[in-house]
Amino acid sequence: MYKKIIINKRLFYIAWMVIYGFKYYAKKIKLIFIKSLTSKEVHSFTYSLTPLNKLYLLNSVSIITGLSYVEVKKYFVELESNAEIKDYLKIISPNSHSAFSVRIINYLLIRAKKPKISIENGIGEGINTLIMCEAIKKNLSEGFSGRYIGIDLNIDAS
Repeated sequence: MYKKIIINKRLFYIAWMVIYGFKYYAKKIKLIFIKSLTSKEVHSFTYSLTPLNKLYLLNSVSIITGLSYVEVKKYFVELESNAEIKDYLKIISPNSHSAFSVRIINYLLIRAKKPKISIENGIGEGINTLIMCEAIKKNLSEGFSGRYIGIDLNIDAS
């Protein structure tokens, strides 16, 4: 009798986990289908950050770099409002929209820490390269030297 109760209880928990899991992943599966139907991107996906994503990103970079939240946000706004780089992004990646996605973290870190060398492993379409070089260019205009080095196994990478 106890064995039957234990088996039934276990089956209940399995069913509950499957239902609960589907409730959680249903939104993400829906987003996958929408992205698949509306985008021509096959890798290096671009997407907009939610306000909560931005808040977490800015706070994380602030903690990592030791800069104030306000200073990091200034760098964030600097890139987000750069129409020239957004226009160029449309040229190098016409299938994407002009969102920087999570790549903006590289811009923030380079602007904040002002490294002498920034290395990227895997260039792909060059979206991240563009963002990193823009950060180095801004640092140069402020008197900080810096170089970009991009490494990729694909000789056709941008």
